[in-house]
Amino acid sequence: MDIKISNIKERILYFAKNQNISYESFCESIGMTYGSFKGVAKQRPLNSDALEILITKYPEINCEWLLIGKGAMLQKEEKTIENVISLETSLRKELDLKNQVISHYKEKVTFLEDKIKAMGTDLESDEPALLQMIKEIHHITVSNAINDIIKVNEGEEHKEKGKKKQLNP
Repeated sequence: MDIKISNIKERILYFAKNQNISYESFCESIGMTYGSFKGVAKQRPLNSDALEILITKYPEINCEWLLIGKGAMLQKEEKTIENVISLETSLRKELDLKNQVISHYKEKVTFLEDKIKAMGTDLESDEPALLQMIKEIHHITVSNAINDIIKVNEGEEHKEKGKKKQLNP
């Protein structure tokens, strides 16, 4: 949402209010006094040191909005939708890939099960083949278990990173 405020000092005060920071505390945090933002002093230019401190301490502020009043006040307002779409797209791709892998394993297990059934009762003569199939089934099961553990761990790490990004944009 574009907010039209003509004076840079008014935009700074608007930002402070939006961040629920008292004007006095905010002005102090950028090395100024609230008196520099009131009355006739409001029309005087802002010094570059205060701007540098402001941008450093509050990186979420959109510099274009701050300086000339164009665009959204916060950078994250512009990036959030892009980040969500990008995350959703990558999660869909990952899900599709995982579904393909699962489908492949299911087909292989079904094939091996059918092969075992076809062997019938003459298991003693096909013992080496049967042992090989059991090893393959065991390998598939172990691989799936390991992959599931890795996926759960990666999912937890991803959730933690997402939470940290939300807390520290």
